[in-house]
Amino acid sequence: MKTEKKETSQGIKKLHKIPFFERMVTRTVIFLFIAGSFSFILMNYFFIEFTDNIFRKNMGENGVLVVQQAMDKILGDVDKRVEYIQAYANDSNLQSAVEHSNKSFFEMDNLVHVIRERDRQWIEVPAGTSSIFIDNLLQNSLSSKLRELSHFFVEEYGYPVYPEIFVTNSYGANVGQTGRTSDYYQADEIWWQQAVAQGIYVGPVEYDKSAGVSSVDIAVAITNDVGVTIGVLKAVLDIQEVIDTIKNLTPQNNTEITKIHVAHGHHSHKSMSFTLTDLDDTLVYSTSLNTTYDLLDNREHNHAIISDINDYHFVVLDTGVEVLLAHATGFSHSSQIASGVFLPWVLTLEHEVVEVTKDTGDTFARLLVLASLIFSFTFVSTILFLLISVIYPISLLTNATNVATTGTFNEPIKIKGKGEIARLVTMFNLMMLSLKESQSHLEEKVQKRTKELRSIQLDLETKLAELEKFQNVTINRELKMIELKKEIEELKKQIKGRST
Repeated sequence: MKTEKKETSQGIKKLHKIPFFERMVTRTVIFLFIAGSFSFILMNYFFIEFTDNIFRKNMGENGVLVVQQAMDKILGDVDKRVEYIQAYANDSNLQSAVEHSNKSFFEMDNLVHVIRERDRQWIEVPAGTSSIFIDNLLQNSLSSKLRELSHFFVEEYGYPVYPEIFVTNSYGANVGQTGRTSDYYQADEIWWQQAVAQGIYVGPVEYDKSAGVSSVDIAVAITNDVGVTIGVLKAVLDIQEVIDTIKNLTPQNNTEITKIHVAHGHHSHKSMSFTLTDLDDTLVYSTSLNTTYDLLDNREHNHAIISDINDYHFVVLDTGVEVLLAHATGFSHSSQIASGVFLPWVLTLEHEVVEVTKDTGDTFARLLVLASLIFSFTFVSTILFLLISVIYPISLLTNATNVATTGTFNEPIKIKGKGEIARLVTMFNLMMLSLKESQSHLEEKVQKRTKELRSIQLDLETKLAELEKFQNVTINRELKMIELKKEIEELKKQIKGRST
């Protein structure tokens, strides 16, 4: 192998003196450089386009995954609270108090008038004051039990999970309560009617400015052993637990998330915010005061999210900033909580795209450099491959052909391999061998014919000499005959003259 490489190297050095080799190398390098540059530009374009699409797809899907997992936790937390109220509606003491109230109301004459009169008296009592009627209701055993239940959750979780709990009988009148309600009669309320009709009601989020608390009304039907509705239990659920879940989604409030982001090279997510909204576009909670939710067309946004699809969108704001909006709903079939209700909530993640691209910029640059190195290596390897495997053999063929036109046939070209070029060189060597043999045979024939012609020439020269000699003899004879004739004529003249 070393000998072959040495021969190839020496052959290439010799071919550098051949104009054809130089032209082939120059043209090949120029062509490959132009084609390679164009390919490199296209590769970079498609590489950037491909990685950008993958990046956006991953960013969007990860965003949806984050809000979906958060929404699942929110649904699970709310479901536990709803199930507890449903379970408490089956409490024997509670049901006994409701049954007793129903019995006493059933025995009343002119019941409708009595309820209206009690409701009027209840409403007329100014806030901050009380009456004997109100005090009797607030101080009965059921109200005491309800306050104990509310206080238990305060001690357990550090905040009033159920700030208000009260119970009505089947007629809609209050039976027991933790505190004074705005009305005594509840049967004209939607929540009461829906709880009686469907067994449960979960209302929209309401914000109490004075208390600074966001809450949700939960109402469940109280049914006896035979399934008959005997009253309604309503609890106001403080959604502080929901808000805490959303707060913990941001790196600023969750050290574990921060560690994960840092481990993956994400050092700053200041623009990441989460927004919880109601279906009527009511802002329930947002981790950022600068949320862009209000900047969007709410009708189009709701049309997208009501389609029961957890999805993501990239939106360019009027400021020119591109943000990711990923949302998860709490009212899709897959989101139905175990208690059998849907929550009309939408959790939206908002994140500036440029902030994420800053974190991925180094990785992208490394990938681009790696791709450039691979391309450069491939480009150089291709040139060397063509130089050794194609240009060098073709140059040898060209050189051998030029020499063959002078009638000189060199030794066979030595090329190792099994490719098309090697087969071409083999056929060329066979052709040169055939031409060399033909030339040898032709030279033998020429030499033989030359000898024959030379022999004939000698014979012709001999015969020509003989003919010349014969000619000379013949001419001499003729000359002598002429001289004899002349002599005879003179003799005749002399004889004739003598006779006269």
